[in-house]
Amino acid sequence: MAMALTRTEAARRTALLQVESYQIFLDLSTGADTARSRTEVRFSCREPGATTFADIDALAVHEAVLNGVPADPAAITDGRLPLPGLAAANTLTVDATVAMTTSGSGLTRYTDPADGSRYVLANCFPTAAPRVFCCFDQPDLRASVTVTVTVPAGWTCVATGEVLARPADGAAGIWRFSAVPAMKPNEFTLCAGPYVTAPADGGPESGGPQGGGPDRDGPARLTVRCRPALAGSPGLPGIFATVTAVLGYYEQLLGVRCPYDRLDIVFVPQLAPPAMQLPAVMYVSEPLLQRAADPGDGHVAAILAHEAAHLWFGCLVEAGWWDDLWLAEAMASYLSYAAATAVLGQPDAWAEFAMMGQASAYQADEMPSTQPISSPVDTAAHALTRPTPITYSKGAAAIRQLAALVGDEALRAEQDCASTSAGMPGRPHRWRT
Repeated sequence: MAMALTRTEAARRTALLQVESYQIFLDLSTGADTARSRTEVRFSCREPGATTFADIDALAVHEAVLNGVPADPAAITDGRLPLPGLAAANTLTVDATVAMTTSGSGLTRYTDPADGSRYVLANCFPTAAPRVFCCFDQPDLRASVTVTVTVPAGWTCVATGEVLARPADGAAGIWRFSAVPAMKPNEFTLCAGPYVTAPADGGPESGGPQGGGPDRDGPARLTVRCRPALAGSPGLPGIFATVTAVLGYYEQLLGVRCPYDRLDIVFVPQLAPPAMQLPAVMYVSEPLLQRAADPGDGHVAAILAHEAAHLWFGCLVEAGWWDDLWLAEAMASYLSYAAATAVLGQPDAWAEFAMMGQASAYQADEMPSTQPISSPVDTAAHALTRPTPITYSKGAAAIRQLAALVGDEALRAEQDCASTSAGMPGRPHRWRT
């Protein structure tokens, strides 16, 4: 079991290190319960000769090499690999076997009972990245990430980077993805299995107009993937239409294009949350697809709008530490209600928030355990113990009250400032609190 990283430890590593890149090699063809993980990390140290540690939570570490010198895997304690005598420029290589579990955290697997097909998801949020690859797992140490994956025949892979190479005709083999700049370790994701591309927009295959980089003229490319059994679901067109609408609305409202050229929407079996947003990839639980077939069910649209807002607030604009988690969730909630009112045909969305979301925040505030929406936390686990009405609804209510005090235009100008100063994913911007 890995030891939780504290704020003090994270601050020390931030002062000491600058992480430049991760090259991650995963072999998902080794068996149903394990995968092989090889990581090459390049980083610099501001105090040559200093000692720090890397995070790795593996079943077995077969080899660890720092600057050409082998390290003893037996020295790993509580998921921490000691790194003594650092140079100004460093290369760390770690070869390990990692677990594939059904927990929903780290590398998680699912077997379709109907046909025996296997599906794999790498979910590193909030602190599970070391279960997938060796890293410095804290939100303010971003780096370029490149991933290469070996998979069985018939599998499709989805990751944040663009596909550079893949096996021909569904054969077993290697998928290579382009480097993604300035990623947090917990943003790393990979989705693999015999997924199919769903005709979500009514055409021969899903996907929006082709994008061409940050200055593209058209919208981000959308692709919807699911298990073959769900490809004909009547809810798919609504999913595609909702995400298309909210992305366009956020681009117009914030004055910043979607930070990623494409967005892959993947319906993941046994996904624990209803949905989750990562850079360029949105995961949605399969039960939501069933609800999406009901045109009168606004719950699905609200969740999709919330997750899409995280592309700007949570992916592009980042939190420096876990006490700022509320800002990402509160901004996403605020924007999703605005989108519901403006483009999703839900004119009473804010009234519903006042009756349900804000009411739950008042109720949480009346409890002896009430907390402010922003206060120091020592670990990620501490931040995640805050009640949902505090993190989401109380935060969104505070932002809406601010809009009432200073005016929508002034609040929008501050949102524009935050998003514009963030630039594109290679130049993230931290919250100002």
